[in-house]
Amino acid sequence: MHSSPRDFDALLAAGRCCIDSYTGTLLDESTGIECPIWMLWGRHDGLVPSQHAVAFAAAHPAAEVHVLEACGHYPQIELPGRFNRLLHEWLAASEPYVLREAA
Repeated sequence: MHSSPRDFDALLAAGRCCIDSYTGTLLDESTGIECPIWMLWGRHDGLVPSQHAVAFAAAHPAAEVHVLEACGHYPQIELPGRFNRLLHEWLAASEPYVLREAA
């Protein structure tokens, strides 16, 4: 997914910056979200394990959470057709809610 070892090293360095800023409270803090939630995760994500998606789904029972088989960290790149179909379906179903809340 990366054009050179140098690109991959840069990606890992950026990821390490995020790890240092994570306090372990992100899931608890996310329970305050008051809008429709859609999440898509790759079952074989090598950077952030799919168990995080399972924990998020448990914390947000109204959320639409998908974990895709045969997929890693980049579902939008690895399975673009499925990603786009699922997102478009969710957006179409969520539109009345978003418009009603915005009015």
